[in-house]
Amino acid sequence: MEGVICPVCRQPLKREEKTWRCIRGHSYDIASQGYVNLLLSSRKHAKIPGDSREMVAARERFLASGCYGFLGEQVAKEAAVLLRGVSRPWVVDAGCGEGWYTIQTAQALREQGADPTVVGLDISKFALRSAARKDPREIWAVASIFDMPVADSQAHLILNLFAPIAGREFRRVLRPGGYLLVVSPGPDHLLSLKECLYDRAYRNGPVPEPEAEAGLILEKRVTIAQEFTVPDRQLLQDLFQMTPYVWKSPRESRERLEAMESLTTQGDFVLSVYRKP
Repeated sequence: MEGVICPVCRQPLKREEKTWRCIRGHSYDIASQGYVNLLLSSRKHAKIPGDSREMVAARERFLASGCYGFLGEQVAKEAAVLLRGVSRPWVVDAGCGEGWYTIQTAQALREQGADPTVVGLDISKFALRSAARKDPREIWAVASIFDMPVADSQAHLILNLFAPIAGREFRRVLRPGGYLLVVSPGPDHLLSLKECLYDRAYRNGPVPEPEAEAGLILEKRVTIAQEFTVPDRQLLQDLFQMTPYVWKSPRESRERLEAMESLTTQGDFVLSVYRKP
């Protein structure tokens, strides 16, 4: 598969039946679940990096409920508009998680007649197991978004949803005229949930931007906002597990949330599109 490179020597990787292999003999086994691990041990910052099996399961259940359906639809639609007229687009989802947005984007591109190559990258093997199970057509790889196993100037589009922004690495991977689509929480995202957890609920700060040295040009920024109702206790706990609040909420806040039967809150997102000159 042209465009995927070896994390050791940066030579192109060729997909074989059960491995990815480069011309210098480095090889990487394809797991039985369908993903490949291209994260070098020297790049790991934990024994098992990324989201745990439990965190991935919680996110899968929540996303399957449709509460964020309006966001998934908008991301896929925007990606299809950006790549309209490109017959064989190359797309990288940098921080793809369990692949929910990745797969919707791939489907939207195919529905408009394109034949995309879609690569989902994440440091969690549990997330990629889930993604590969849902859609084996895409390329799923354990890798850091700060050192992506993708050739220079390869991608027409990079997706970056709720993940760190590696601006200079994204610029390297994007071809001239290629796009970076970033989704970040807006100022009022999950405000009602925070009101349940904290005495003083705070609004989110400004959205993160690619570093200036990356030289990416902001083309578009829109707000995607909609109230939604989390209908039961399990899904409410699943949503909680998806947020950073799970690490910093006191016990009494957790207990208060556990007692709630449902919650209506704000889905407030900022979608930004950048272009590589």
